[in-house]
Amino acid sequence: MRSSAPLSVFAALLLALAPFAAAPALAASPAPGAPAAAADPITWSVKPSDDSKGARAAFGYATDPGTQVNDTVVVINSGTVSADFAVYAADAINDRETGDLSLVPRATKSSDLGAWITLDVATLHLEPGTQATIPFTMLVPSDASPGDHSAGIVASSTTTGTSKGQTVLVDQRVGARINLRVSGAVSPRVTATGFVTSFTPSLNPFAPGTVDVDYSVANRGNIRLDIGQKLNVVGPFGIPLGEVSPPTVHNLLPGQSAHIVSRMSGVGALLLAWSTVTLSPGPAGIVPAKTTSPSTTATDETIDPNADVKFTTASATTLSVAVTWTLLAIVVLLGVLVFLAARYVRTTRAQFYAAVDQAAAEARESAAQAAELTETVPTR
Repeated sequence: MRSSAPLSVFAALLLALAPFAAAPALAASPAPGAPAAAADPITWSVKPSDDSKGARAAFGYATDPGTQVNDTVVVINSGTVSADFAVYAADAINDRETGDLSLVPRATKSSDLGAWITLDVATLHLEPGTQATIPFTMLVPSDASPGDHSAGIVASSTTTGTSKGQTVLVDQRVGARINLRVSGAVSPRVTATGFVTSFTPSLNPFAPGTVDVDYSVANRGNIRLDIGQKLNVVGPFGIPLGEVSPPTVHNLLPGQSAHIVSRMSGVGALLLAWSTVTLSPGPAGIVPAKTTSPSTTATDETIDPNADVKFTTASATTLSVAVTWTLLAIVVLLGVLVFLAARYVRTTRAQFYAAVDQAAAEARESAAQAAELTETVPTR
C-alpha cells in the first residue's frame, strides 16, 4: 500500500499590484509537477468596492495610530463552476530576487498591516457568475510606527490532485492590495549593501572587457519608494570607463530589499576600476488624504507624496582589478624576450671584451719576448 503525503504548493499569487488596474479575473497556472488543469478552471478576481468617486485600483488609507477604518472588498467568481474560497489578509513583501511585490505565505503569520485587518467571513462559496461584498475592519494600533504599511486581502482556492504518487494541494491566490500611511515623521532612506564587482576581459588583448556588479538595494526608511539606479565606472586618475542605468526598483517596501545584478560592457582594462552605484529614491505612487474620523470608509482623495519629504541619494563604491590577461601575457612574454636579448647582448659583449683583452695581453707578451731576443744577439 502506497502512502500519500500532502504537499502545499503555491501555484500562483495574482495581486492587484499595479496602481492603475484591479486584480484581473484570471486562473492561476499549476506549479510544475502538479496535475493538469480541469476542463473548467476556477476564474475569479478580488477588488476594492467602489466608493463615492467610482472604482478604486487598490485600497489606500492615511490615518493616525489608534484609528479604526471600515471598508468592503469584492470577490467575483467569473468562471463557469462554483468554488469555495478562503478569505484573509496577509502582509506584503518584496521578492528579494526580482523586487516584485508579493504576500507572505498563508502558513506565515502576519505581524504588520495584515494582522490589523479582520474580515467578517473567513470562507466563501460562490456560484458561477456571482460575487460577494465582504466587510472588513482595519484597526491601527495606538503604537503603530509612522510611515507606510502594506498588505493584501486574498481569496484563495485550494484544489487537490496526485503527482508522482503523492497528494498535491494547489493553492491559487488572487488579491487586492492595501496601502496605509500612518501619520508621523517619515524618513526615506536607501542603501546599497553587499556591493561586489568583477572584471571579465576579452580574449582580444586590445579589446575592452565587461564589469559585472552584484548588490542589494535596501529600503532602510519607513515609506514605500521607487528607486532609480546609476552605475559609473572610472579608471586611474578618474578616467571614465562607462556608465549604465539598471532598471528602477518599483514600490520597495520599508525593511525590504531587492537583489540587483547588472553588467557593463566596453570597459577598458586600465589595471584598476572603481565602480560606484548611485541610488535615487522617490515616492512610490500617491498618498491618500489623511482620515480624521476614528471610524470611517476610505476615499480616493490624494495629496502630493513629496510634500514635506526630502529624498536623498545614496551611493557605494568598490574596486576591482581590470586587467586583460592575454595582453598581460603578451607583455610578460615581451619582457622575457627583452630580458633574454639584453642578457645575450651583455654576455656577448663581455665575451668580446674579454677576447680583446686577452689578444692585447698576448700581443704585449709577444712584443716583450721579441725585445728580449733582440737584446741578447751580439753586434758584429
